[in-house]
Amino acid sequence: MTLVIRVATEGDIPALRLLIPLSARELSGGHYSQQQVEQALGHVFGVDSQLIADGTYFIADGGRQQTASLGWWRARSGG
Repeated sequence: MTLVIRVATEGDIPALRLLIPLSARELSGGHYSQQQVEQALGHVFGVDSQLIADGTYFIADGGRQQTASLGWWRARSGG
């Protein structure tokens, strides 16, 4: 499979809402209880639409599905 790294768009949000919980459950399983992971899904993990709007959220797109995502906040000066 060929992956293309690209900036996420609002159109990716439905796929991200599926991908993020799958990823969190899989990657956190050995470190946290199932209850802790499920609670974090409601409060910590999720799609940050502001990062998408800022152009700082990226998708690894495998063509038929998104396989990974990453976002970060840009530092903003206050004034």
